[in-house]
Amino acid sequence: MSVVRRSEIDGVQAFWVDSGRPTLTASLVTRQGMVDETLPTTGWTHLLEHLALHDRASGPLHVNGSVSLLHTRLDAHGPADRVAQVLEALTGWLAEPTFDELAREQSVLRAEAAMRGAGEVSVGLLWRYGAGGPGLSGYSEPGLSRADAQALTGLAQQTFTRGNTVLFLDGPPPEGLALHLPDGALRRAPAARPCDDTLPAAYLINAGITLSGVLPRSVAGTVLPHVLREVLTAEFRERDGGAYAPWAHYEPVDDESAVVFAGSDANEALLQSIADRAIFQLGQVAKGVFKSSLVTDTVEQLVQAMTDPYNLPGLAYRAATDHLRGDPPVDLEEVLEEYRAVDLDAVVESAAAMRSSLMVGIAREARWTQEMPILGMPSGAAMVDGRGHRSLNFPAHRERLVVGREGVQIGSAKDFRTVRRDEVAGMFVYPDGAREVVARDGWSINVEPTLWSAGAEATRGMDAMVPADLHIPMLARGPDRVPRPMSFWRRLHHLAQQGNRRFWVVAAGLFLLWIAILVVATSVTGRVPVGGVIGGLAVGAWSFLRERKRE
Repeated sequence: MSVVRRSEIDGVQAFWVDSGRPTLTASLVTRQGMVDETLPTTGWTHLLEHLALHDRASGPLHVNGSVSLLHTRLDAHGPADRVAQVLEALTGWLAEPTFDELAREQSVLRAEAAMRGAGEVSVGLLWRYGAGGPGLSGYSEPGLSRADAQALTGLAQQTFTRGNTVLFLDGPPPEGLALHLPDGALRRAPAARPCDDTLPAAYLINAGITLSGVLPRSVAGTVLPHVLREVLTAEFRERDGGAYAPWAHYEPVDDESAVVFAGSDANEALLQSIADRAIFQLGQVAKGVFKSSLVTDTVEQLVQAMTDPYNLPGLAYRAATDHLRGDPPVDLEEVLEEYRAVDLDAVVESAAAMRSSLMVGIAREARWTQEMPILGMPSGAAMVDGRGHRSLNFPAHRERLVVGREGVQIGSAKDFRTVRRDEVAGMFVYPDGAREVVARDGWSINVEPTLWSAGAEATRGMDAMVPADLHIPMLARGPDRVPRPMSFWRRLHHLAQQGNRRFWVVAAGLFLLWIAILVVATSVTGRVPVGGVIGGLAVGAWSFLRERKRE
């Protein structure tokens, strides 16, 4: 039962074990994932997975699918003959897809993305890798709006091929099984390229803490998250009672590297110390200052799980994914030997690699003393020649927008944030004219034409600056979500809140203007306009208080 068998079915490599079960589980695994997309094509692979599986489950036959960073899975479980039928139907559809349900599935995936949100791992990958490769998992598949039948057909025929897909089964392949995929070569995973940030560094999140770091893919690397979870659980849950569920995760990002995450929720009291203590605990693991039994216990648990007959199909699945990585399959004894060889030193080495590339996601309200920069969009001197636009909220906001042929920038004086044309990963295009241009490092500039002088011209300039194939249409926003310029009194109130001396200049100017009007009115009428004095004071006070209430 522990032997992984290998077959070839219509040019597709199949890996299987004989589990002895009366039913059959099968997975078509393709070397195509989120890392292979771009910002304008995010969600296309997920869309193909949904369309391929739609309406194929019935009775005892269950189907499911998933898209990870590196792979796409199409799963089926049930009677062997029914599984064979659905595999033939799936591969036939992938070879010649149809798109009658395209619009509906696009809507379904938008709803799924809105419900799912971005988790700690996706957010961490976005901060580390920006708007490309593994970082694309941090977006809510905005490229769905660009998908059409022609583009999706091309993607399916390029990626779901005999050489780029493997079949995993937990029993012998059904007799006469046919797989109808087109010819094609194995497509290796692109190398994950992190942003040019100086590490260690921190970024702000909504709750708790997240630690992450890059390390070479290895068996010891898969053991490290188990150790970190136990260390953080002992520190924050067992010792303090300030956390419910410390967690850790191992995420391969290409053929050679993985990112290990570890984090925890935290109550208000724990937030005062969790950052310093979590970083300290990682440092202790990287020095080998922790219970060595955590390593031996973890290895024993993993070995026990792998030798459980119910888990043996996982060995065939590993052989299948190893093949897509270009590695030969290994048998159970080789896998067990790999895990039994993991010792304290191997885990310490993995933890040290994680620590050297550390990124920390920390709750906004947390306190910490670590000398670690918080990541922010780089800024500097003006770099773009083009049409300038003044903020309609001047003088409360004194930034200027510049849109040129080579880029867009927002800022003032010598502090401009810039996205250059040759750095653009994509641009979100809203029907109301709003634009958000995203650089490959994930930083972006958002332009609301309603807030800038000649805003419509700014929109046209950005549309011309960004190549059309990087435009990403977005759904229409409700009128209440389109920002409007501040009223005059609100701008004045904003200046006052900032303690800005311009407030006093403007206020003094208005006061002198009012006095001048009163003087002129008095000289013309021969008497002081008491009603005008009282009315002016009343209107001014009412307007100011109304805007303050809105704030």
